[in-house]
Amino acid sequence: MSHPIRSISMFQRLSSFAEMLQRHHTLDDLLWDMAECISITLSINDCIIYLRQENMLVQAAAYGIKNPTKHTIAEAITIPIGEGIVGTVALTQVSELVSDTREDPRYISDQFRGCSELTVPIVFQGTVIGVLDSEADRPHAYSQNDLLIFQAMANVAASRIAWFLEEQKRIQKEKELLADRLDSLGRLAGGVAHDFNNLLTVIGLNVELAAEVKDQEEREELLGAAFVSLKEAQGLTQQLMTFARDGESLRSEVQLASLLQNNLSILSSYASLRVSRDIDVALPTVWGDRSQLSQVIQNLLLNAAQAVNYTGHVQISITTENGANGQQVVVCVQDNGPGIPEELQHQVFDPYFSTKDTGTGLGLATAYWVVRRHDGELMMDNVETGGARFLLKLPALRIRIARSPSSIPTTLPPMHVLILEDQSTSTIKLRRLLTRLGHTVLAVNNGAHVASMWEHHQRNGTPFDLAILDQVHPSGVGGRDALALLQNAFPSARAIIMRENPEDAWLVEDHIEGFSAQLAKPFRLEDLEAVLRTEWTKSVQIIPS
Repeated sequence: MSHPIRSISMFQRLSSFAEMLQRHHTLDDLLWDMAECISITLSINDCIIYLRQENMLVQAAAYGIKNPTKHTIAEAITIPIGEGIVGTVALTQVSELVSDTREDPRYISDQFRGCSELTVPIVFQGTVIGVLDSEADRPHAYSQNDLLIFQAMANVAASRIAWFLEEQKRIQKEKELLADRLDSLGRLAGGVAHDFNNLLTVIGLNVELAAEVKDQEEREELLGAAFVSLKEAQGLTQQLMTFARDGESLRSEVQLASLLQNNLSILSSYASLRVSRDIDVALPTVWGDRSQLSQVIQNLLLNAAQAVNYTGHVQISITTENGANGQQVVVCVQDNGPGIPEELQHQVFDPYFSTKDTGTGLGLATAYWVVRRHDGELMMDNVETGGARFLLKLPALRIRIARSPSSIPTTLPPMHVLILEDQSTSTIKLRRLLTRLGHTVLAVNNGAHVASMWEHHQRNGTPFDLAILDQVHPSGVGGRDALALLQNAFPSARAIIMRENPEDAWLVEDHIEGFSAQLAKPFRLEDLEAVLRTEWTKSVQIIPS
């Protein structure tokens, strides 16, 4: 029977030991203090803490002869799980008190030859994460009571050690993810710089030559080539916006089956490419940006064609399935190419990453972020028979869309237009374009002045027909806020938003939070004319099915 006073004293020491475990903020400090505290508590001269690393036990902290200077292990050793007394305890999860190691063939000599050994496992949720070990220079140095206390201290420390180990794994994973992101960012920055430099070179050379030539036809040809490069730069900018901001962009009812059928023509020019399709046009529709989803499908089709070098087999299907949040429309694009190596699969959707010499590395990355912002999924895996398979999953639409008929005028009457713009060159260009279309223009450079200017001309008998407002303004009052102020005073006021980013959640097709239409920068005369001619009269009503 144990002595009551001695039991109380030991309980207090264990309580102090548990409190000590909570004071540390790093695993390293915790383990060194543990080794010292255990040695003092049990009045022993040697204590070593092993941590498990895969199938090995590594000496992580010590107190006594193995610890000649602070936080230093002399001649640290590593023991495989299952070998020696320490490795056996880790394998069996059973504590051992070896009274005379000279009679135990499993004993592994460390810095000195111990004559007795006390070894207990550190177990968390059924898994050995380490081992506590102590050796003495004489036989029969430890008692069963020492073994119980040694095990109790290992049990008390297990959860704290496990927490630190998990935290180390989490931090390491975050570092690896950050390194991957920085690597992706580096590829993105380098790729964008390269692409823009090429486009600017083409634009600059064509404009420079156009300024020198006298022949009108040749000048128009050069300016046309420059404009083609300008549109390519605009497309690149819009793709970059996909990575830069969240949002839903321009949404409407989209029939993915029809969209898929319309985009199959991009594969028809490859005579050696065999295309199989299983497309049900009666499937549910989805709610999304038609242009962006069309680009996603194009990217998936071209990726499959490139994977088989335009000479293999591409299989395309579209079905439905029940997902966690309801019915989904599923597009499957599969090829019989070489597939994607397992070690590279996690980079498939990174910008400017490509396994093909001809790939830009933006197609799948853009597709991934578009689908994600449509509350969908884009996944890939390798097919057992060879090749890669991409699955596009989007929520099925639970409403039907009814459109009221609109009459689009063949000519537009002259209008009085109010412009909000902050860049003088853009304002001058917009004013010139509107003037060429026969409209009268007034520009303001502060969104807060839009409503007051509208009211001033309303009182003076020269009311505005509409406003064209810049999406972002350095005054802090951009197009969205300016329209709110304007329609608060004049609810029937109509406006067009000039947008730089196609990914804004509040730009929902045909109901752009009060705006009649939208105009993407940069734009040409025909773009402006088309917006004024067609978007003006569009109307959409959403009716529950």
